[in-house]
Amino acid sequence: MNENQEKKNRSIYGYILFSLIFLFNPNVSVIDVLPDFIAFFVLARVFRYAADCAPHFEEARVSFMRLGWLNFFKAFGLFIILVVKRGNSADNDIIPLVTMVFAFCEAILTFGAIKNIFNALFYLGNRTDAVATISPVRAFKKTVRPESIRTLSYVFTLLKCLAYFAPTPFLLTNVSFFELTRSSLAKVFIAVLIISQLISVIVGIIWLVVLRKYAVKIKNEGKFFPALDMLLKNNKGFSIEKKVKLRTIFTALTAFEIASFFTLELALIENYDVNMIPHFLYAGILMFAVYKLSRFSKGASRAYVSGGAFFTVSLASYIFQTYFLTEYGYSSLITNKTARGFYRIVTAFSLAEFIALIIFLFFIAKMLHSFILTNTGINEGLNDLKSSESYFGALIRKNNLFFIAGIAAGAIKVLSVILHGSVKLVYSDSSEGDDLMNAVVSPAVEWIGLAVTIFAFIYIVLTLYFISTLKDEVKMKYEEV
Repeated sequence: MNENQEKKNRSIYGYILFSLIFLFNPNVSVIDVLPDFIAFFVLARVFRYAADCAPHFEEARVSFMRLGWLNFFKAFGLFIILVVKRGNSADNDIIPLVTMVFAFCEAILTFGAIKNIFNALFYLGNRTDAVATISPVRAFKKTVRPESIRTLSYVFTLLKCLAYFAPTPFLLTNVSFFELTRSSLAKVFIAVLIISQLISVIVGIIWLVVLRKYAVKIKNEGKFFPALDMLLKNNKGFSIEKKVKLRTIFTALTAFEIASFFTLELALIENYDVNMIPHFLYAGILMFAVYKLSRFSKGASRAYVSGGAFFTVSLASYIFQTYFLTEYGYSSLITNKTARGFYRIVTAFSLAEFIALIIFLFFIAKMLHSFILTNTGINEGLNDLKSSESYFGALIRKNNLFFIAGIAAGAIKVLSVILHGSVKLVYSDSSEGDDLMNAVVSPAVEWIGLAVTIFAFIYIVLTLYFISTLKDEVKMKYEEV
Protein backbone atom coordinates (compact mmCIF):
# COMPACT_ATOMS: atom_id res chain seq x y z
CA MET A 1 0.00 0.00 0.00
CA ASN A 2 1.49 3.32 -1.11
CA GLU A 3 1.68 6.51 0.93
CA ASN A 4 -1.39 8.10 -0.67
CA GLN A 5 -3.54 5.05 0.04
CA GLU A 6 -2.29 4.95 3.63
CA LYS A 7 -3.15 8.61 4.09
CA LYS A 8 -6.59 8.07 2.56
CA ASN A 9 -7.22 5.10 4.86
CA ARG A 10 -6.29 7.11 7.96
CA SER A 11 -8.51 9.99 6.88
CA ILE A 12 -11.54 7.77 6.23
CA TYR A 13 -10.99 5.91 9.50
CA GLY A 14 -10.87 9.24 11.35
CA TYR A 15 -14.17 10.34 9.83
CA ILE A 16 -15.82 7.03 10.73
CA LEU A 17 -14.55 7.12 14.33
CA PHE A 18 -15.76 10.73 14.62
CA SER A 19 -19.22 9.64 13.40
CA LEU A 20 -19.40 6.67 15.78
CA ILE A 21 -18.66 8.92 18.77
CA PHE A 22 -21.49 11.26 17.75
CA LEU A 23 -23.89 8.34 17.26
CA PHE A 24 -22.96 6.84 20.64
CA ASN A 25 -24.13 10.02 22.36
CA PRO A 26 -27.56 9.34 24.00
CA ASN A 27 -30.58 11.60 23.40
CA VAL A 28 -33.09 12.96 25.90
CA SER A 29 -36.47 13.30 24.18
CA VAL A 30 -35.60 15.20 20.97
CA ILE A 31 -32.62 16.95 22.58
CA ASP A 32 -29.36 15.80 21.01
CA VAL A 33 -26.20 17.32 22.54
CA LEU A 34 -23.88 15.91 19.85
CA PRO A 35 -26.19 16.07 16.80
CA ASP A 36 -26.57 12.71 15.07
CA PHE A 37 -27.30 14.39 11.74
CA ILE A 38 -23.66 15.50 11.51
CA ALA A 39 -22.51 11.88 11.86
CA PHE A 40 -24.96 10.60 9.25
CA PHE A 41 -24.03 13.28 6.72
CA VAL A 42 -20.32 12.51 7.28
CA LEU A 43 -20.95 8.78 6.75
CA ALA A 44 -22.88 9.51 3.56
CA ARG A 45 -19.89 11.50 2.33
CA VAL A 46 -17.39 8.80 3.37
CA PHE A 47 -19.13 6.07 1.37
CA ARG A 48 -19.79 8.23 -1.69
CA TYR A 49 -16.90 6.74 -3.69
CA ALA A 50 -17.81 3.21 -2.60
CA ALA A 51 -21.35 3.84 -3.88
CA ASP A 52 -19.91 4.36 -7.37
CA CYS A 53 -17.99 1.09 -7.29
CA ALA A 54 -19.94 -1.69 -5.60
CA PRO A 55 -23.57 -2.72 -5.03
CA HIS A 56 -25.41 -1.92 -1.77
CA PHE A 57 -23.14 1.01 -0.88
CA GLU A 58 -25.45 3.40 -2.75
CA GLU A 59 -28.44 2.15 -0.74
CA ALA A 60 -26.40 2.59 2.46
CA ARG A 61 -25.38 6.13 1.44
CA VAL A 62 -29.01 7.08 0.73
CA SER A 63 -30.06 5.62 4.09
CA PHE A 64 -27.46 7.75 5.87
CA MET A 65 -28.69 10.86 4.04
CA ARG A 66 -32.29 10.17 5.07
CA LEU A 67 -31.24 9.67 8.67
CA GLY A 68 -29.25 12.89 8.51
CA TRP A 69 -32.27 14.89 7.42
CA LEU A 70 -34.56 13.18 9.94
CA ASN A 71 -32.22 14.04 12.80
CA PHE A 72 -31.76 17.54 11.44
CA PHE A 73 -35.51 18.10 11.75
CA LYS A 74 -35.41 16.97 15.37
CA ALA A 75 -34.56 20.58 16.13
CA PHE A 76 -37.86 21.52 14.50
CA GLY A 77 -39.62 19.02 16.78
CA LEU A 78 -38.05 20.70 19.80
CA PHE A 79 -39.27 24.06 18.46
CA ILE A 80 -42.85 22.71 18.25
CA ILE A 81 -42.62 21.51 21.86
CA LEU A 82 -41.33 24.88 23.09
CA VAL A 83 -44.06 26.81 21.24
CA VAL A 84 -46.87 24.62 22.60
CA LYS A 85 -45.43 24.76 26.11
CA ARG A 86 -45.21 28.53 25.92
CA GLY A 87 -48.95 28.70 25.28
CA ASN A 88 -49.81 26.19 27.99
CA SER A 89 -47.01 25.17 30.33
CA ALA A 90 -49.21 22.48 31.89
CA ASP A 91 -49.66 20.69 28.55
CA ASN A 92 -47.10 17.88 28.49
CA ASP A 93 -48.88 15.73 25.90
CA ILE A 94 -46.92 17.26 23.03
CA ILE A 95 -43.61 15.86 24.38
CA PRO A 96 -44.37 12.11 24.11
CA LEU A 97 -46.21 12.66 20.81
CA VAL A 98 -43.30 14.37 19.05
CA THR A 99 -40.71 12.11 20.68
CA MET A 100 -42.58 8.94 19.67
CA VAL A 101 -42.78 10.03 16.02
CA PHE A 102 -39.04 10.73 15.79
CA ALA A 103 -38.06 7.60 17.75
CA PHE A 104 -40.18 5.33 15.54
CA CYS A 105 -38.97 6.86 12.27
CA GLU A 106 -35.35 6.84 13.41
CA ALA A 107 -35.51 3.17 14.41
CA ILE A 108 -37.01 2.10 11.07
CA LEU A 109 -34.54 4.11 8.98
CA THR A 110 -31.51 3.08 11.07
CA PHE A 111 -32.40 -0.61 10.76
CA GLY A 112 -32.44 -0.13 6.98
CA ALA A 113 -29.09 1.69 7.04
CA ILE A 114 -27.46 -1.07 9.14
CA LYS A 115 -28.77 -3.75 6.80
CA ASN A 116 -27.53 -1.92 3.71
CA ILE A 117 -24.02 -1.08 4.97
CA PHE A 118 -23.32 -4.62 6.21
CA ASN A 119 -24.71 -6.11 2.98
CA ALA A 120 -22.30 -3.86 1.13
CA LEU A 121 -19.32 -4.86 3.30
CA PHE A 122 -20.16 -8.57 3.04
CA TYR A 123 -20.52 -8.26 -0.74
CA LEU A 124 -17.08 -6.67 -0.95
CA GLY A 125 -15.46 -9.30 1.28
CA ASN A 126 -16.99 -12.25 -0.57
CA ARG A 127 -15.96 -11.04 -4.04
CA THR A 128 -12.55 -9.46 -3.44
CA ASP A 129 -9.48 -9.99 -1.30
CA ALA A 130 -10.70 -7.38 1.25
CA VAL A 131 -11.52 -10.23 3.61
CA ALA A 132 -11.31 -8.09 6.76
CA THR A 133 -14.93 -7.04 6.09
CA ILE A 134 -16.07 -10.63 6.68
CA SER A 135 -13.49 -11.67 9.28
CA PRO A 136 -14.11 -11.86 13.05
CA VAL A 137 -12.44 -9.48 15.51
CA ARG A 138 -11.28 -9.82 19.09
CA ALA A 139 -13.11 -7.64 21.62
CA PHE A 140 -13.58 -8.09 25.38
CA LYS A 141 -11.47 -11.28 25.15
CA LYS A 142 -14.00 -12.84 22.77
CA THR A 143 -14.18 -13.49 19.05
CA VAL A 144 -16.95 -11.45 17.48
CA ARG A 145 -18.15 -12.21 13.97
CA PRO A 146 -19.32 -9.41 11.62
CA GLU A 147 -22.85 -10.88 11.71
CA SER A 148 -22.82 -10.44 15.50
CA ILE A 149 -21.62 -6.84 15.08
CA ARG A 150 -24.59 -6.24 12.82
CA THR A 151 -26.95 -7.72 15.42
CA LEU A 152 -25.34 -5.61 18.15
CA SER A 153 -25.93 -2.52 15.99
CA TYR A 154 -29.62 -3.40 15.72
CA VAL A 155 -29.85 -3.85 19.51
CA PHE A 156 -28.07 -0.58 20.25
CA THR A 157 -30.31 1.32 17.81
CA LEU A 158 -33.45 -0.09 19.43
CA LEU A 159 -32.23 0.69 22.95
CA LYS A 160 -31.13 4.21 22.01
CA CYS A 161 -34.55 5.02 20.52
CA LEU A 162 -36.39 3.46 23.46
CA ALA A 163 -34.13 5.31 25.91
CA TYR A 164 -35.27 8.73 24.74
CA PHE A 165 -38.93 7.75 24.28
CA ALA A 166 -39.67 5.37 27.19
CA PRO A 167 -39.72 8.01 29.98
CA THR A 168 -41.96 10.51 28.14
CA PRO A 169 -45.37 8.75 28.67
CA PHE A 170 -45.01 9.57 32.37
CA LEU A 171 -45.25 13.26 31.42
CA LEU A 172 -48.75 12.95 29.93
CA THR A 173 -51.15 15.56 31.30
CA ASN A 174 -54.00 13.13 31.96
CA VAL A 175 -52.44 9.82 32.87
CA SER A 176 -52.92 7.29 35.64
CA PHE A 177 -50.22 4.68 36.05
CA PHE A 178 -50.97 2.50 39.06
CA GLU A 179 -52.98 5.43 40.55
CA LEU A 180 -49.83 7.47 41.09
CA THR A 181 -50.03 11.17 41.82
CA ARG A 182 -48.46 13.80 39.57
CA SER A 183 -45.51 14.24 41.93
CA SER A 184 -44.98 10.47 42.05
CA LEU A 185 -45.13 10.28 38.26
CA ALA A 186 -42.43 12.94 38.04
CA LYS A 187 -40.20 10.78 40.23
CA VAL A 188 -40.98 7.73 38.08
CA PHE A 189 -40.10 9.75 34.98
CA ILE A 190 -36.68 10.62 36.41
CA ALA A 191 -36.06 7.00 37.46
CA VAL A 192 -37.04 5.57 34.06
CA LEU A 193 -34.97 8.24 32.31
CA ILE A 194 -31.85 7.39 34.34
CA ILE A 195 -32.28 3.61 33.97
CA SER A 196 -32.99 3.73 30.22
CA GLN A 197 -30.10 6.09 29.54
CA LEU A 198 -27.76 3.97 31.67
CA ILE A 199 -28.65 0.79 29.75
CA SER A 200 -28.26 2.63 26.45
CA VAL A 201 -24.83 3.97 27.48
CA ILE A 202 -23.57 0.52 28.61
CA VAL A 203 -24.65 -1.20 25.40
CA GLY A 204 -23.39 1.82 23.46
CA ILE A 205 -19.89 1.47 24.95
CA ILE A 206 -19.80 -2.21 23.96
CA TRP A 207 -21.05 -1.31 20.45
CA LEU A 208 -18.49 1.49 20.08
CA VAL A 209 -15.55 -0.67 21.18
CA VAL A 210 -16.49 -3.62 18.95
CA LEU A 211 -17.21 -1.48 15.90
CA ARG A 212 -13.96 0.41 16.38
CA LYS A 213 -12.07 -2.91 16.40
CA TYR A 214 -13.86 -3.88 13.18
CA ALA A 215 -12.99 -0.57 11.51
CA VAL A 216 -9.34 -0.77 12.65
CA LYS A 217 -9.02 -4.25 11.16
CA ILE A 218 -10.35 -3.07 7.80
CA LYS A 219 -8.02 -0.04 7.91
CA ASN A 220 -4.93 -2.06 8.80
CA GLU A 221 -5.60 -4.60 6.05
CA GLY A 222 -5.41 -1.75 3.53
CA LYS A 223 -7.40 -3.51 0.81
CA PHE A 224 -10.73 -1.72 1.06
CA PHE A 225 -10.09 0.95 -1.59
CA PRO A 226 -8.05 -1.31 -3.93
CA ALA A 227 -10.98 -3.74 -3.85
CA LEU A 228 -13.38 -0.94 -4.75
CA ASP A 229 -11.06 0.14 -7.60
CA MET A 230 -11.00 -3.41 -8.92
CA LEU A 231 -14.80 -3.71 -8.85
CA LEU A 232 -15.11 -0.38 -10.64
CA LYS A 233 -12.62 -1.48 -13.30
CA ASN A 234 -14.42 -4.78 -13.86
CA ASN A 235 -17.82 -3.14 -14.00
CA LYS A 236 -17.88 -2.41 -17.70
CA GLY A 237 -21.66 -2.26 -18.05
CA PHE A 238 -22.22 0.71 -15.81
CA SER A 239 -19.75 3.61 -15.86
CA ILE A 240 -19.05 5.96 -12.99
CA GLU A 241 -20.29 8.83 -15.16
CA LYS A 242 -23.71 7.21 -15.35
CA LYS A 243 -23.79 6.69 -11.60
CA VAL A 244 -22.89 10.30 -10.93
CA LYS A 245 -25.59 11.39 -13.38
CA LEU A 246 -28.16 9.11 -11.76
CA ARG A 247 -27.25 10.37 -8.30
CA THR A 248 -27.67 13.99 -9.37
CA ILE A 249 -31.01 13.27 -11.03
CA PHE A 250 -32.28 11.32 -8.03
CA THR A 251 -31.22 14.11 -5.68
CA ALA A 252 -33.24 16.58 -7.76
CA LEU A 253 -36.29 14.32 -7.91
CA THR A 254 -36.13 13.63 -4.17
CA ALA A 255 -36.06 17.39 -3.59
CA PHE A 256 -39.41 17.61 -5.42
CA GLU A 257 -40.82 15.03 -2.99
CA ILE A 258 -39.48 16.86 0.06
CA ALA A 259 -40.78 20.21 -1.21
CA SER A 260 -44.34 18.87 -1.48
CA PHE A 261 -44.55 18.47 2.31
CA PHE A 262 -43.96 22.22 2.73
CA THR A 263 -47.39 22.92 1.22
CA LEU A 264 -48.91 21.81 4.53
CA GLU A 265 -49.81 24.38 7.16
CA LEU A 266 -49.20 24.16 10.89
CA ALA A 267 -50.76 27.15 12.62
CA LEU A 268 -50.98 27.01 16.42
CA ILE A 269 -53.26 29.26 18.47
CA GLU A 270 -50.45 29.59 21.02
CA ASN A 271 -48.29 31.08 18.24
CA TYR A 272 -50.84 33.69 17.03
CA ASP A 273 -52.02 31.37 14.20
CA VAL A 274 -48.71 31.96 12.36
CA ASN A 275 -47.95 29.17 9.90
CA MET A 276 -44.89 27.30 11.20
CA ILE A 277 -44.21 25.75 7.77
CA PRO A 278 -43.47 28.85 5.65
CA HIS A 279 -44.34 28.57 1.97
CA PHE A 280 -41.11 30.27 0.86
CA LEU A 281 -39.25 27.13 2.01
CA TYR A 282 -41.29 25.23 -0.57
CA ALA A 283 -40.03 27.70 -3.17
CA GLY A 284 -36.43 27.36 -2.03
CA ILE A 285 -36.40 23.54 -2.16
CA LEU A 286 -38.03 23.57 -5.61
CA MET A 287 -35.34 25.99 -6.81
CA PHE A 288 -32.70 23.55 -5.57
CA ALA A 289 -34.42 20.74 -7.52
CA VAL A 290 -34.49 22.90 -10.66
CA TYR A 291 -30.80 23.72 -10.23
CA LYS A 292 -29.85 20.04 -9.92
CA LEU A 293 -32.00 19.05 -12.91
CA SER A 294 -30.91 21.95 -15.13
CA ARG A 295 -28.10 19.94 -16.76
CA PHE A 296 -30.49 17.31 -18.06
CA SER A 297 -33.43 19.26 -19.49
CA LYS A 298 -34.33 22.39 -21.43
CA GLY A 299 -36.02 25.49 -20.01
CA ALA A 300 -34.40 25.32 -16.58
CA SER A 301 -33.23 28.96 -16.70
CA ARG A 302 -36.79 30.28 -16.96
CA ALA A 303 -37.90 27.99 -14.16
CA TYR A 304 -35.02 29.19 -12.00
CA VAL A 305 -35.73 32.89 -12.61
CA SER A 306 -39.46 32.48 -11.97
CA GLY A 307 -38.60 30.46 -8.87
CA GLY A 308 -36.52 33.35 -7.56
CA ALA A 309 -39.46 35.68 -8.08
CA PHE A 310 -41.81 33.25 -6.34
CA PHE A 311 -39.40 32.86 -3.40
CA THR A 312 -39.10 36.65 -3.00
CA VAL A 313 -42.85 37.30 -3.12
CA SER A 314 -43.57 34.33 -0.85
CA LEU A 315 -41.05 35.55 1.72
CA ALA A 316 -42.55 39.06 1.66
CA SER A 317 -46.06 37.62 1.97
CA TYR A 318 -45.02 35.54 4.97
CA ILE A 319 -43.41 38.54 6.67
CA PHE A 320 -46.48 40.74 6.20
CA GLN A 321 -48.88 38.01 7.31
CA THR A 322 -46.80 37.18 10.39
CA TYR A 323 -46.60 40.84 11.33
CA PHE A 324 -50.37 41.24 10.98
CA LEU A 325 -51.14 38.16 13.12
CA THR A 326 -48.72 39.09 15.90
CA GLU A 327 -49.54 42.83 15.90
CA TYR A 328 -53.29 42.83 15.20
CA GLY A 329 -54.96 39.42 14.79
CA TYR A 330 -58.17 38.62 12.93
CA SER A 331 -60.41 40.03 15.70
CA SER A 332 -59.05 43.54 15.09
CA LEU A 333 -60.48 43.56 11.54
CA ILE A 334 -63.93 44.42 12.98
CA THR A 335 -63.06 47.61 14.83
CA ASN A 336 -59.56 48.64 13.72
CA LYS A 337 -59.39 50.54 10.45
CA THR A 338 -55.58 50.33 10.36
CA ALA A 339 -55.76 46.54 10.70
CA ARG A 340 -58.20 46.32 7.80
CA GLY A 341 -55.92 48.42 5.63
CA PHE A 342 -52.89 46.32 6.51
CA TYR A 343 -54.81 43.10 5.81
CA ARG A 344 -55.52 44.38 2.28
CA ILE A 345 -51.74 44.43 1.79
CA VAL A 346 -51.55 40.86 3.14
CA THR A 347 -54.25 39.77 0.70
CA ALA A 348 -52.54 41.53 -2.21
CA PHE A 349 -49.24 39.80 -1.47
CA SER A 350 -51.04 36.44 -1.19
CA LEU A 351 -52.56 36.96 -4.64
CA ALA A 352 -49.16 37.99 -6.03
CA GLU A 353 -47.62 34.89 -4.47
CA PHE A 354 -50.27 32.72 -6.14
CA ILE A 355 -49.61 34.29 -9.56
CA ALA A 356 -45.86 33.76 -9.10
CA LEU A 357 -46.56 30.15 -8.09
CA ILE A 358 -48.55 29.52 -11.29
CA ILE A 359 -45.71 30.88 -13.44
CA PHE A 360 -43.07 28.91 -11.51
CA LEU A 361 -44.97 25.61 -11.69
CA PHE A 362 -45.70 26.20 -15.39
CA PHE A 363 -41.99 26.45 -16.21
CA ILE A 364 -41.21 23.49 -13.94
CA ALA A 365 -43.82 21.43 -15.81
CA LYS A 366 -42.24 22.43 -19.14
CA MET A 367 -38.79 21.54 -17.85
CA LEU A 368 -40.02 18.15 -16.60
CA HIS A 369 -41.72 17.59 -19.95
CA SER A 370 -38.35 18.03 -21.66
CA PHE A 371 -36.68 15.83 -19.04
CA ILE A 372 -39.21 13.03 -19.60
CA LEU A 373 -38.61 13.00 -23.36
CA THR A 374 -34.81 12.81 -23.02
CA ASN A 375 -34.09 10.90 -19.81
CA THR A 376 -36.70 8.15 -19.50
CA GLY A 377 -37.63 4.97 -21.36
CA ILE A 378 -35.50 2.38 -23.14
CA ASN A 379 -36.37 2.92 -26.80
CA GLU A 380 -33.51 4.85 -28.39
CA GLY A 381 -35.16 4.88 -31.85
CA LEU A 382 -37.91 7.35 -31.00
CA ASN A 383 -36.66 10.54 -32.57
CA ASP A 384 -39.93 11.90 -33.88
CA LEU A 385 -41.59 14.24 -31.34
CA LYS A 386 -45.14 12.98 -31.98
CA SER A 387 -44.22 9.32 -31.57
CA SER A 388 -42.18 10.22 -28.47
CA GLU A 389 -45.11 12.06 -26.89
CA SER A 390 -47.33 9.06 -27.61
CA TYR A 391 -44.77 6.69 -26.07
CA PHE A 392 -44.30 8.84 -22.98
CA GLY A 393 -47.95 9.91 -22.72
CA ALA A 394 -48.54 8.38 -19.28
CA LEU A 395 -45.64 10.25 -17.69
CA ILE A 396 -46.62 13.51 -19.38
CA ARG A 397 -50.18 13.18 -18.05
CA LYS A 398 -48.81 12.64 -14.55
CA ASN A 399 -46.67 15.75 -15.02
CA ASN A 400 -49.78 17.74 -15.95
CA LEU A 401 -51.61 16.44 -12.86
CA PHE A 402 -48.60 17.45 -10.76
CA PHE A 403 -48.87 20.98 -12.19
CA ILE A 404 -52.65 21.21 -11.66
CA ALA A 405 -52.49 19.84 -8.10
CA GLY A 406 -49.81 22.39 -7.20
CA ILE A 407 -51.96 25.24 -8.49
CA ALA A 408 -55.02 23.91 -6.65
CA ALA A 409 -53.09 23.70 -3.38
CA GLY A 410 -51.92 27.29 -3.88
CA ALA A 411 -55.41 28.52 -4.79
CA ILE A 412 -56.99 27.15 -1.63
CA LYS A 413 -54.33 28.95 0.43
CA VAL A 414 -55.26 32.28 -1.22
CA LEU A 415 -58.94 31.56 -0.61
CA SER A 416 -58.11 30.93 3.04
CA VAL A 417 -56.46 34.36 3.32
CA ILE A 418 -59.44 36.07 1.66
CA LEU A 419 -62.05 34.29 3.80
CA HIS A 420 -60.15 34.91 7.02
CA GLY A 421 -60.47 38.60 6.26
CA SER A 422 -64.27 38.32 6.12
CA VAL A 423 -64.91 38.22 9.85
CA LYS A 424 -68.01 39.27 11.74
CA LEU A 425 -69.02 39.65 15.39
CA VAL A 426 -71.56 37.23 16.83
CA TYR A 427 -73.19 37.70 20.24
CA SER A 428 -74.55 34.87 22.32
CA ASP A 429 -76.03 34.62 25.81
CA SER A 430 -73.56 33.44 28.40
CA SER A 431 -74.36 30.87 31.01
CA GLU A 432 -73.90 33.55 33.70
CA GLY A 433 -77.18 35.26 32.93
CA ASP A 434 -77.38 38.86 31.68
CA ASP A 435 -73.79 39.24 30.47
CA LEU A 436 -73.10 38.81 26.78
CA MET A 437 -70.24 36.87 25.30
CA ASN A 438 -68.94 37.82 21.88
CA ALA A 439 -66.90 35.79 19.46
CA VAL A 440 -65.20 36.67 16.21
CA VAL A 441 -66.09 34.13 13.54
CA SER A 442 -65.35 33.83 9.85
CA PRO A 443 -66.88 31.82 7.02
CA ALA A 444 -63.40 30.31 6.72
CA VAL A 445 -63.21 28.92 10.25
CA GLU A 446 -65.39 25.86 9.82
CA TRP A 447 -63.97 24.31 6.65
CA ILE A 448 -61.12 26.21 5.04
CA GLY A 449 -58.39 24.84 7.33
CA LEU A 450 -59.47 21.28 6.55
CA ALA A 451 -59.66 22.11 2.83
CA VAL A 452 -56.09 23.47 2.84
CA THR A 453 -54.85 20.26 4.48
CA ILE A 454 -56.81 18.00 2.09
CA PHE A 455 -55.53 19.79 -1.02
CA ALA A 456 -51.98 19.73 0.35
CA PHE A 457 -52.21 15.97 0.97
CA ILE A 458 -53.59 15.41 -2.54
CA TYR A 459 -50.63 17.34 -3.94
CA ILE A 460 -48.17 15.36 -1.77
CA VAL A 461 -49.63 11.99 -2.82
CA LEU A 462 -49.62 12.93 -6.52
CA THR A 463 -46.06 14.23 -6.25
CA LEU A 464 -44.79 11.08 -4.54
CA TYR A 465 -46.57 8.88 -7.11
CA PHE A 466 -45.33 10.90 -10.11
CA ILE A 467 -41.74 11.21 -8.88
CA SER A 468 -41.47 7.52 -7.91
CA THR A 469 -42.67 6.57 -11.40
CA LEU A 470 -40.20 9.01 -12.92
CA LYS A 471 -37.35 7.49 -10.89
CA ASP A 472 -38.25 4.02 -12.16
CA GLU A 473 -38.24 5.25 -15.75
CA VAL A 474 -34.86 6.96 -15.28
CA LYS A 475 -33.43 3.72 -13.91
CA MET A 476 -34.79 1.88 -16.93
CA LYS A 477 -33.04 4.38 -19.17
CA TYR A 478 -29.59 4.32 -17.59
CA GLU A 479 -29.20 1.07 -15.67
CA GLU A 480 -28.36 -2.05 -17.60
CA VAL A 481 -29.71 -5.06 -15.81
